[in-house]
Amino acid sequence: MAEKTYLIRLGEGARKRHDHKTEKGQVVAFMVQLEVEVEEGVWRPVLRYDCAHDFAHKDRYNP
Repeated sequence: MAEKTYLIRLGEGARKRHDHKTEKGQVVAFMVQLEVEVEEGVWRPVLRYDCAHDFAHKDRYNP
């Protein structure tokens, strides 16, 4: 199973984390997360889409 991770800066104090796993060219697991910098060098997730419970869903967090 191939795994890829991307970390993309969205501007001052925000970034997107994207992980996915593929098997035979098909995505079998994924996670897309919005993170904010709460203090210099300290990042917290605020929104995540994933399939951690065997179905796609959204989680919200308070940083």
